[in-house]
Amino acid sequence: MGIRETLLAMAVLSGTLTLSVAPAAAQNRVDAVLQKNDSDGDERISREEWRGPPPAFGRIDSDGDGFLSRAELEARFAAAAPPAAPGPVVSWIDVHTHPAASVRKDSLDFAGALRVALEAMESSPLSRVILMPTPQGKVLRGQWDLENFLPAARKHPGRFAVMGGGGSLNLMIHAESPDGNVSDELRNRFQRRAEEILRLGAVGFGEMSILHLSLTENHVFSSVAGDHPLFLLLADIAARHDVPIDVHFDPVVEDLALPGWLSPLRNPPELMRNIDGFERLLAHNRQARILWAHAGSDNVGHWTVQLSRRLLAKHPNLYMSLRMTPGRGRLVQNHPLSPNGIKPPWLQLFRDFPDRFVIGGDLFFTTSRSRGPAAEFGQGAETIRNQTARFLSSLPLDLARQIGTENALRLYKLDR
Repeated sequence: MGIRETLLAMAVLSGTLTLSVAPAAAQNRVDAVLQKNDSDGDERISREEWRGPPPAFGRIDSDGDGFLSRAELEARFAAAAPPAAPGPVVSWIDVHTHPAASVRKDSLDFAGALRVALEAMESSPLSRVILMPTPQGKVLRGQWDLENFLPAARKHPGRFAVMGGGGSLNLMIHAESPDGNVSDELRNRFQRRAEEILRLGAVGFGEMSILHLSLTENHVFSSVAGDHPLFLLLADIAARHDVPIDVHFDPVVEDLALPGWLSPLRNPPELMRNIDGFERLLAHNRQARILWAHAGSDNVGHWTVQLSRRLLAKHPNLYMSLRMTPGRGRLVQNHPLSPNGIKPPWLQLFRDFPDRFVIGGDLFFTTSRSRGPAAEFGQGAETIRNQTARFLSSLPLDLARQIGTENALRLYKLDR
């Protein structure tokens, strides 16, 4: 590889250039970056060795150990790579997006955030999105909710649908009753608010959270039992109205010390097993459709394709929305995509459960007023859309259409 090609590869890694990297050439690109930066030949790059833009190092160092491994470099190149066998362009509906207008109530610009969303739809195969508040709790106390962006969304009914509860129902769980001790007054207030959300025209409840890990500075950490009484109540309400619940849940299948890549943040020193409470929520009311958000984006190391298969087989009311960015640290191994396309175990899972997956990119539509974690997450929106297009064009066409559009139309009743 010459100097120009090496510089182009470095630009992709730094995020300053979007470049399509053919899977067959991906290893050559990684080899070139290692050769240029790995001065001691140990197959990893330290901060002292790194010759690229300093901010890029932190973005690539997903496990936060101070070194760039071959796997982390491969994961970065995968974000820019086209499918191994390019197929036709497939449009999709994104069922999990956030209009992140601002961090201050006196400067909210949801109309501006939705203009950004419309621009994204005009410039990509993204055809429609479901907007929802982020899951708020003790730290972020009801900062914004459905009513804030609903007027702007109603102006574009063919483009936007809405969900609610992240800034109200989730707050009642995580801030008012985190221990599961629910008074009659709180229960009644929760039920009234849930019914109000649906009367406003929401197609479901979200984004709700069970375990939500902190991934960046000032990012929220929150945790409650999956079978919290108000979650069980919400399942009954959702079943009665035949609407889904969107749940953020970082699964922990056995107690463990907090992984090193998460420790500098707001998270506790230990993570406790939580999979049992989640399964009790799933089993509580089989008519309640639970959308497990961010499938493929594993932050702990326990959300494997094997766990997904076991839960999908056991719980017929479980669905998953796919986010096309990997989780933290070594967890690129649990993501469906590799530089060479979709990993075979994941592809088989999609074939075995074709009606249980939708696209949920966790896109943040931000404006110049956006600050904090939302502004940071918003910078990755284009990469996520590119990855989603790559993922769908790597699937068989009938499966791509089902996961990209048909399942969302059915689950959220968007065709009515």
